[in-house]
Amino acid sequence: MTDKDFKQNIELIKNKDKAGLKTIYVEYVSLIYHTVLNIVKQKEDAEDITSDFFIKLATIAEKYKSGNGHRTWLITIARNMAIDYIRSHNKEVPAEDTLMEQQPSNDTPEEQYISATSFKELIYLLNQKEQEVLTYKIMGELTFKEIAAITEEPMGTITWRYNEAIKKLRRNYHE
Repeated sequence: MTDKDFKQNIELIKNKDKAGLKTIYVEYVSLIYHTVLNIVKQKEDAEDITSDFFIKLATIAEKYKSGNGHRTWLITIARNMAIDYIRSHNKEVPAEDTLMEQQPSNDTPEEQYISATSFKELIYLLNQKEQEVLTYKIMGELTFKEIAAITEEPMGTITWRYNEAIKKLRRNYHE
């Protein structure tokens, strides 16, 4: 979705037309869900927060200012909601959880590297920060500069992390 299309849908939302929210939902539900899941780690919590995100979007549409990149705006809101959720529920985020639901496996990490054949399996080989950057870059279609602003990390770190993730995926993909 272009910034122009997004702005048009925001205008529909401002005018209480649900078609605008539906269009944005269809386009971005997966990105928002994975952004939240990468932070909260629990599928059910991520689903709840994603639902709350779109409800909130309907109430804050008037705050959107075009020209700054709508994807960055959406991800920042989703990320903040997920962090607020963790804080308000006094939850600790397990360090080893991944972007998607846990892969049931009794394999050692070395065996998982050897047997990884699908993209979903390969994602489990990446650490949380690599998954986050990959999600923002590929699903969110964000620039490294935008990702650096969202994560509040140097752009060099973001580009390095992205390149490392891509190298891992290439190195471990078996056809």
